[in-house]
Amino acid sequence: AGYRLGERLGAGAMGEVYAATSSDGVECALKFLHPEQRGRSGAAERFDREIATSLELAHPHLLAVYGYGYCRDGRLYLATERLH
Repeated sequence: AGYRLGERLGAGAMGEVYAATSSDGVECALKFLHPEQRGRSGAAERFDREIATSLELAHPHLLAVYGYGYCRDGRLYLATERLH
């Protein structure tokens, strides 16, 4: 997806978050939907709604969204600003 993965920053019920660097050198965070969630009813749709909502909102206290999509292996991801 044009990102180099770094360390795992955290995980939750729906996915995992990794530090990453974009192909143009921007540090970011990548959130992936857990592979086992793809088969569960409604999981991908909830992640899609999270992405859509994130794209609609802009506020100084919210993370900037850099991109989203599917990796070559089929995993859905959301790329956001990374806070240190």
